[in-house]
Amino acid sequence: MGKRLYTAFHAGFGIWMLALLALCCLTWAHNAPAALAAAAVLGAGLVLVWRRLGPWLEALPAHRFRLLFGAVAALWLVLLLAAGNLLREVLISDMGVVYDTLPEFLASGHPTVNNDYYIICNNNLGLALVLYAFYAFVGLFGIAPDLGAGLTAGICLNAAAIFAAGLLLCRTARLVSGRQSAALLTLLLCTAFVPFYLWAPYFYSDTLCMPFLALALALAAGYRQRPRLWRAADLGAAAFAGFAVKGSLAVVPVAAVIVLLTEHTGGRRRAAAAALACVLSFAGLLAGYRLFQRQYLDWSNEEAVAYPTELWLCYGSHGDGDYCQADVDICNALPTLTARRAAMRRELANNYGGRGAAQTLAFEARKAARTWGDGLYDAEEYNATPYLTGPLLFFTLRGQGGHMPLVYWAQAWQYLLLALTGLGALLVCRRRAGPELDGGFFARVSLFGVMLFLSIWETKARYALHFAPVLLLCGALAAEALSPPQKSRK
Repeated sequence: MGKRLYTAFHAGFGIWMLALLALCCLTWAHNAPAALAAAAVLGAGLVLVWRRLGPWLEALPAHRFRLLFGAVAALWLVLLLAAGNLLREVLISDMGVVYDTLPEFLASGHPTVNNDYYIICNNNLGLALVLYAFYAFVGLFGIAPDLGAGLTAGICLNAAAIFAAGLLLCRTARLVSGRQSAALLTLLLCTAFVPFYLWAPYFYSDTLCMPFLALALALAAGYRQRPRLWRAADLGAAAFAGFAVKGSLAVVPVAAVIVLLTEHTGGRRRAAAAALACVLSFAGLLAGYRLFQRQYLDWSNEEAVAYPTELWLCYGSHGDGDYCQADVDICNALPTLTARRAAMRRELANNYGGRGAAQTLAFEARKAARTWGDGLYDAEEYNATPYLTGPLLFFTLRGQGGHMPLVYWAQAWQYLLLALTGLGALLVCRRRAGPELDGGFFARVSLFGVMLFLSIWETKARYALHFAPVLLLCGALAAEALSPPQKSRK
């Protein structure tokens, strides 16, 4: 029965990803057929080149492969650092608020003037604490967040986080496929992925959570190689660290439990123990973090200023699923958190109850296409406030001559990743015998989980950015599956 469920999941997931690709093409504001044609050319070229290059890479001695891999990785890191500093932005929205509160943290160890902000936007406290620790360290060298060097330091931290996530993805691809060529292919896909460069200057939760997500993927792949309970516990810890920075990473431990109990790696009892270790690790750290928050912040104004979780659910229940000032106004007009929660629940009931099944399906399809159909992941909104002038603005600012070529390049890659992810899932149904033979299961379940989460939560293309590494991994595994499956040398 397990294999049937496994096959059914991959068939449904593959069909959904291809349907999502079609929806994204139908709703894109520009010439979607042109971008889709470019994606087809890129995909065909990638597979054809890799059919020839893959066997050659497998034949390379390990030390020569490491030199080649290291050279490409070094080039990617330099490009990330250069793009981040050349495209540095005036920090806006919540990132601007978090950055402006860092001097408070550094001066007193606590947010003072902005304490209520972290009650309202409690999800950003984890991000603020990460940046607080980082700037406390670089402060030893005279770098403060209110100086120009502070912005440079934050950009370098962000580039390092993206880079670390990419290396962990390469490690995961190597473990899953058993081929060193898969690691280099994953690295090359990361290097060609435009949103990484566009978001390098904006060190927000969307990028700073990526290393923890990628670490969870690598630990899951390592567990399949050698099922040790400490790896499952570490997976839960990595998922918690990512969750503390970006709340939607809560889907990762859920996906881990599903995969562990489905694959039965190491036997049913060991798999059950591993699932329990993962859950206890995540839950224990979460409980400790919640207790820390209650002690760290001043919660005396909670009833007067806090917004209920239902507000973000309400955002996601109508319109484009994005932020809605009218919902905020309803909350602001009420004196207590309890009253705001009750009002938002009534709005949720009205929003969903006023639509039939067909209308609900159309609404969710529109939300999904809006979330996953932008190859820039909403970077245009944040790249519109340049801190400096430079040659890269020719590509990043709307109206400049190089902007639309960049848009089409990014869109073609997004379409290609969606297509490869869908085709990879369908290949599992056709070629694989069971879950024990496919190490990409965890990545697909995690991706499907965040898609379900964003179907009910507030969403926009930026909210999909932190799971772009999973798309890259799934795309690399699918492209590698289409090349000759030769084993690498030890």
